[in-house]
Amino acid sequence: MLVSSAMSLVIVFCSGWKLKVMCGVMQIESMCVGLQDAWQDLQDRSRKHLSLKAQQYIVWARDLEIWLSEMNDVLSSTDYGRDRDAASKLLTKHKVCCACRALNCIVWLVINMV
Repeated sequence: MLVSSAMSLVIVFCSGWKLKVMCGVMQIESMCVGLQDAWQDLQDRSRKHLSLKAQQYIVWARDLEIWLSEMNDVLSSTDYGRDRDAASKLLTKHKVCCACRALNCIVWLVINMV
């Protein structure tokens, strides 16, 4: 009787151990699925982020191209001013344009490095 009770306990204990191991495997499989889903979500977000950055870069490049065209017009102009005041105004305009564009470039770089 004692032997049969001990055998019963061993069988129950082994069954319980198997169930515990199987539950652990199920939890691990569940965690792996969750990890795979999270990885896929991260990849999707990364693609969207890169796409947005590319679009922002294209817009910035287009703005820069427009500004360069405007600067080309200013720099290739044959108008040097009729007198000292007119020449001084043209020079000031040129300096302001350069400073504004340089500032815009720096701001864009700082924003996009973050």
